[in-house]
Amino acid sequence: MRPIFDDPAAVREALARFAGQTVYVHAECIPGGFVRNARLAVTSAQMRGEGRYRVALRCDDDAWVRWEDLTHWEMDGQGRLLLLAFGDAEQRLSRTLELSLKPFPA
Repeated sequence: MRPIFDDPAAVREALARFAGQTVYVHAECIPGGFVRNARLAVTSAQMRGEGRYRVALRCDDDAWVRWEDLTHWEMDGQGRLLLLAFGDAEQRLSRTLELSLKPFPA
């Protein structure tokens, strides 16, 4: 897992790969809830911020997915983009946003 601030351009490039695609999303807020394998037709993907980043996915029918305070990322060997937020001084995971062109395992 790498900090986004080390190379935000690489994260933006990874996000751009999902624009114009049907994407499967896994998103979690800890503690709280999650969404797994929500299928979205993403028309554009953007990232903004410094230190803690905000990702916004614009989808068909004027739908949006927006996730904030993201700090780390990884593109895994299966082409899935994993974005994470570590939310406190103990670096505990507080939220995730994962994008894939294939469904996540059940």
